[in-house]
Amino acid sequence: MNNRKKELAIIHVVNHMDYGGCQKIVYNIINGIYNNFNDIFLLSRPGHYSDMIKVIDNVEFIDRSEFNFIKIIKFLFQLKREYSKIIVHTHNRNDILLKFFLNKKHVHLHTFHSAYLDKNYIYKFLKPQYSFSISSTVKKYLEKHNIKSTIIYNGIEIKDVKYRREFNYTSPKLLYVGRISKEKGLRELLEAVLSMNLKPFKKFTLDIIGNGDLIDDYKEYAKRNSNNKTSLNFLGFKSDPWERINEYDLLVIPSHFEGFCLVGAEAASMGVPIIANDILALREVLDFLPNECFFDIKKNDSVQQTIDYALNHRALICDLSNKGIDNATRKFSNKNMIKQYLKFYEFFR
Repeated sequence: MNNRKKELAIIHVVNHMDYGGCQKIVYNIINGIYNNFNDIFLLSRPGHYSDMIKVIDNVEFIDRSEFNFIKIIKFLFQLKREYSKIIVHTHNRNDILLKFFLNKKHVHLHTFHSAYLDKNYIYKFLKPQYSFSISSTVKKYLEKHNIKSTIIYNGIEIKDVKYRREFNYTSPKLLYVGRISKEKGLRELLEAVLSMNLKPFKKFTLDIIGNGDLIDDYKEYAKRNSNNKTSLNFLGFKSDPWERINEYDLLVIPSHFEGFCLVGAEAASMGVPIIANDILALREVLDFLPNECFFDIKKNDSVQQTIDYALNHRALICDLSNKGIDNATRKFSNKNMIKQYLKFYEFFR
């Protein structure tokens, strides 16, 4: 009887694999490394991205919704019996607990996809064995809690599409792309747009691409406060939100907080003109833009003045955005992200 253990298993552990920035990155990592390793596991609740992963031959999807924490521990012990080494790569803070069930020859990695401003206490007790942060914003936050991390920027798919649109000042079209949730600042953006001085415009359009628990509330708010010059359109989730990007004059990113803004990085790689809330993570991704393109989402007049500036100086912003394409594609490419994660997996092999 041959009891020889297999060499290595890599296990990604995440809460769910439905739509979201973290989920997209986990999918891209697995899709980028599977040719280099024989045995990769994904422990997660199912969703859009897990359906895509299930078709990869040497990746095994395990439905987390059927597991309590004890069952997850039993699964880890089973893998420890079968493999000489396991690398457990977690992506949600509570799963850092799994490191306590690994012995010295096994490895725990954790990617911090955000910084949890209301969860500071947890890092007094839970510190990963090895940590990755997705931006300087997250890295600086972790340093406050004595957690050292290596920055690996989230990777984006580099598209051949480059932004081109003839501008019509009298009927501008703005775009929001992202989850519809409180921290994304969409409610405040709606309020600012609906209270704007619209005299210079024949029509003012804001299209909203994305879904979330608050979508019905925001639709109702928009309906209650609508006027005959403003068109607010909730378009739902789109797998490719950039398919019709040349129909829009400006992308608005109103997030109160981001660990890393995938939407901003993707748009920057295509040369899309952007304005954004003035937070560190957005400054980091959109470092080619002048101060005038950043607003305070908590102040309607700041948002309105920035929209007005961007529409009146659109040629300048488009020129700066075009100059930022090379930097965005180099800094935030999927290829670069995969290369860096592979380096660590190979090191611990």
